[in-house]
Parts: sequence; C-alpha cells; structure tokens
Amino acid sequence: MINTLVTPQDAPELSKLSTLEPRIIYSRSITPPVVYIQAPKILARIQVPVNISTEITLDRPASELKRKSDRVLLQECQLVAIHAHHFKIKEGKLFIEGVIETNMEFAAVENTSCTESYGDICHTTAQVPFKSCTHITFAEGNEPNLAQQQEQSTFLFTKPKHHGTMPSLRQFSNQSVYQHEPYCELVSYSMDEVVEEKGTGMKHEGSCHEKTFNILSKQIVLHLMIEVLQVQQIPLQQH
Repeated sequence: MINTLVTPQDAPELSKLSTLEPRIIYSRSITPPVVYIQAPKILARIQVPVNISTEITLDRPASELKRKSDRVLLQECQLVAIHAHHFKIKEGKLFIEGVIETNMEFAAVENTSCTESYGDICHTTAQVPFKSCTHITFAEGNEPNLAQQQEQSTFLFTKPKHHGTMPSLRQFSNQSVYQHEPYCELVSYSMDEVVEEKGTGMKHEGSCHEKTFNILSKQIVLHLMIEVLQVQQIPLQQH
C-alpha cells in the first residue's frame, strides 16, 4: 500500500481537477472494401477409370512393332446436375469424351526367304476414342454455380372504373443470371494395356516361314486425373 500525503497547498489544484468534465476520445476504424476478382476456381479433382477394347488395322503385313508412343486428348467434358440447392450444384454426373492418339513404327514385310526378309519401316497414327460417365460430389464451398437462373413474374392492374378482379393492364418482368459453364482440365493420366498381334498368320516360301500380323487387338485400362473448374468471383485476401 502506498500512502500519499496531501498538503493544504495542493488542495485547490485537486479541487480544480475534480470539477473537470471527462473527455471521450473516439477512434474510427476504417474497414477496406472487399475486392473481388474473376478467376478460374478448382472445384474438384477426381480420378476416372476408363476401360477400352479396340482393334487397330495396319495397311500392310508387319513382322515386328518397333516402337510406339501414346497421347491422351480430352475433347468433351459436360457436367449434368442431379442435386442442386440454392442455385449451387451439390452432386452431378460428369460425361467425358476423348481419344488416345497412338503413333507406331513397325517393320513391314514385302518378301522373305530362308536367309533374309526385307521391307520398309512404316509409320502410322491411330486414334482410339473413349467415353465415360462418373459420379461427382462437390465439397461445401466448392460448388459450381448453376449456368442460368431465370425468374418470371406477372403483375396485374385494374382501372378504377372496373369493379371486381378483371385485369386490364399486365406488366411482365423477366430476370436471368448467367454464370460461366464448368469445364475440365486433364491433370495426368496413366495407361495399362495388353496387345495381341493378329492377322495374316505365316508367310511360306519353301521350308521357311515367318509370322506376320496386320491387326493389333488392345485391351486398355486408362486412369484419368481430372480437375473440374469454373470461372467465379473470388474475394481477394487483403493483409
């Protein structure tokens, strides 16, 4: 405890302080406005398996497949809403279409004998189409906005001279809100396949023979990693 000694000389000063009115200081807090940007937003990332069975026919008999390379192209991706709430898609079906572009080099057989066979090294490109449909569920806060919202209203007016509910004037109001359509991007893919050589069978000349083929039968399991995006208005974080 601290004891303070007040002398008579200090008493008038204290009385002056006691009569002063308290002052209130207001501080203004300025909140900056929220800034929005329009940018693609990643709504979901899913893995889609696709099973493909196809046959590729070569334009001439071949004895050996030298090398090949594959490239997957996503051509169509359409989201169909099956459950929406407050103009936001909660669940949907994703319809996917694309092609596998296969580049191959093979040894074509023109003629063969017991000691040698000859032919050209040929190149061909085949496109294998594929389709798939998969279910997709969007997490809270990452739902796509519906592509279009439309409201229609009709207002009826009666003139003063009319009695009852017979309308004489009508006013129509239409409102449509357009959103960017969701779209897809292919992030990555992996492919496993079994290839069977079919076709012309054996080429005989005397006692010599060589197996040739002109059909490649392929069983493919394609794994696609796909992102679903939509251009939305996103609040910009300010620090």
